[in-house]
Amino acid sequence: MAKSRAAIQTAYRARKNKKMGEAAYLQAERQRVKQYYVPTGQLPRHKQKQRREDNLLRVRLHRKRKKKESCKAYCVPLEEVQSGYWNQESVTLHPTVIYYRDTESNTLKHHSYVAVSDDRGHNTSTIKARPILDSLVPRVTKLAPDIKGIHYWTDSPTAQYRNKTIFSIVADHYTIFDGVYATWNYFESGHGKGPCDGVGGTVKRLADDAVKRGAVMQNANDFYSWAV
Repeated sequence: MAKSRAAIQTAYRARKNKKMGEAAYLQAERQRVKQYYVPTGQLPRHKQKQRREDNLLRVRLHRKRKKKESCKAYCVPLEEVQSGYWNQESVTLHPTVIYYRDTESNTLKHHSYVAVSDDRGHNTSTIKARPILDSLVPRVTKLAPDIKGIHYWTDSPTAQYRNKTIFSIVADHYTIFDGVYATWNYFESGHGKGPCDGVGGTVKRLADDAVKRGAVMQNANDFYSWAV
C-alpha cells in the first residue's frame, strides 16, 4: 500500500532528526520555516509589499493578418474607377495592448498602440526587422520606469510567434533591453476575440470612415500620415 505524502514527510523528518540530533534538527527546521513560510498575521502586509516590489508589466501582442479586401476599401476613394482597385498596396496592422500597474495609485492601467507597415510577410523576421519590439519596449519602460519584466501574450501560429526566433528573443531579452526580462505566453487556438481585435477593428473602421469623407490612402505611408 502506497504511503501518503504526510507519512513520507514524517518518516523523512524522523530520519533527519536521528541523523542530525534533535537540537540541530530543530534549529535547521526553524531556519527553513523562517525562510520559506510567511506567518498568517503578516500575509496581507507581505502581499502588499510584493505587489509594490514586483512592478511587472503584462504586454499582449496580437499580429493581425492582412486582408486585401480591407486594404482596397482603405486605399481608394469611393469614386475611384474599377481599375484602380487592382493597383493598391496592402497595409499590415500590428495592434498591441499594454497592461501595467501604476505604482502611485496602485491601479491597473492600459495603453493601446498600432504599428503600421507595408511589409506583408507573415513571419518572425517581420516582427523584429521593422522593428516593432525595438520601438515598443522603450514606450513600455517610459510608462513604468521601474519594471523588471514583460509578459508577452500572443496567438500561437508557428510562422509568427511559436518558433526558435522568438525563443531566442526571450532568451536574450534581458541583454537586448537593458535588464528587462521577458516571458512569452500563447493563447490556445479558437480562443475568441480579445482587446487587440477591438483595437485593430477600431482603426480599420475609422480609416474606412475617413475614406468615405474623401481621404486618400494608397499605401502604408498614407495610412500612417492619416493616423497621426
